[in-house]
Amino acid sequence: GSNVYARIAGSPDVFMTTTSLNSNVEKSLFDFRDKKILPFEKNQVNGVEIRNRKGRFVLDKEGAYWDIVSPVNMRADASKINTILDRTSYQSAKSFIEEDPRNLKEYGLQNPSMELTLILGENRAKKTLLIGDLEYGTYYGRDEAKSPVFTIDTSYVSLLNVSIADLRNKKLTDFSTADIDRVEIKVADSLYICVRDSANEWSVATPVQGKAKSWKISSILTDVAALKAEAFVDDAPKSLRPYGLDAPRVQLKLFQQDNLLCETLFGKNKDDKLIYCKTGDEKTVALVKKESFDKANIKLNDIFEPPGPDTETLPK
Repeated sequence: GSNVYARIAGSPDVFMTTTSLNSNVEKSLFDFRDKKILPFEKNQVNGVEIRNRKGRFVLDKEGAYWDIVSPVNMRADASKINTILDRTSYQSAKSFIEEDPRNLKEYGLQNPSMELTLILGENRAKKTLLIGDLEYGTYYGRDEAKSPVFTIDTSYVSLLNVSIADLRNKKLTDFSTADIDRVEIKVADSLYICVRDSANEWSVATPVQGKAKSWKISSILTDVAALKAEAFVDDAPKSLRPYGLDAPRVQLKLFQQDNLLCETLFGKNKDDKLIYCKTGDEKTVALVKKESFDKANIKLNDIFEPPGPDTETLPK
């Protein structure tokens, strides 16, 4: 039934115990061996190199930030890098194929199609994972510093099949909403200026003066702080006119004590879901979700909280 017979060595007594004891000791060599494809300590990683069919990408870590240093110089998507490192740290081999292979070519590991190199510690030691051919639904892999050939899950390999667009930072702004004490929003020919006092209360300063709808200002700030590119259109546009950014439909400027922390421009719609966008002195034109523009495309009634119920007399 659900029990197994057992006996302690040297004792004639036979007793019954649960089958879990039996299943826990019926192990194979594979069960006991270390199956990590590339053992490392994540907090020691200060550099990453990825080579695949889309190119070779070199990334360096500076504090909490990651930068792409080759083939271009730009800020990297830290969350993407952390996902790769996290997955690599716990990724296990599905099976071990050969302990001391004589011919790596038959596994596609003599000239691997993909490599992941981690750079560790102050001495910048390297650990490299080699990935070879796909066969029977898994990839052959090997730790460059060790002999065994093993198999790796395809979903993990797909994670490494990145392009420069996958690795670059898609977050277009970098500021804390708590630091902002003045907001300037230009919509067509109208300019709206809101300021925050020491009590964290927002008020409208232009084109009228009075209490602002703080929830609306906070919503705009939160949305701009989270602004991400859905796609990058042009990193060095010859002209902003094709994107409607030479005369933006909405321009936001966010200040802290008269220091401009963020400027965001919204141009033409690409379609009913995406709109062209640019930030600050950056040349890059990106596509963002149109809902970000919709939140910033305000009228005075959207932000001004009048003292009385009548709002029809407000300037438009």
